[in-house]
Amino acid sequence: MTNEQKQVRQFMRLAQQATPDLPILPRLEVRKLRARLIFEEAMETINALGFRLLPDSTKIDFVEATADIVEIADGCADLMVVTIGTAIACGIDLDPIFQEVHRSNMSKFIDGHRREDGKWIKGPAYSPPNIKAELIKQGYTGA
Repeated sequence: MTNEQKQVRQFMRLAQQATPDLPILPRLEVRKLRARLIFEEAMETINALGFRLLPDSTKIDFVEATADIVEIADGCADLMVVTIGTAIACGIDLDPIFQEVHRSNMSKFIDGHRREDGKWIKGPAYSPPNIKAELIKQGYTGA
């Protein structure tokens, strides 16, 4: 468990939020809270970057707006806190999951290419992350 995870877990325990030791699917109320927190922090960060959501709430409106580096930094840190907290609420040690995702992401560069919008597209040598195997190592049983 990373230092960040330990700090967020400490906060969550003080806030009397569930912090299971094994991977589980939390009850509905916990999932709603985590979704709301992630959405709120993501919206604050998008706004700090100088963008607004379009009315259908699925696309970012790329109109010039005031960006704020302090709020961007705050939003990034808050997003880390709520996403790490979501992993903790699910009993997930995020560090090995992150390492597996990083390994997978790096495999995109073997024979992938950059799309016009800057997104990197995976090639045939891409190896997807085996998240379930990592969760099983942490005690996940699929229940």
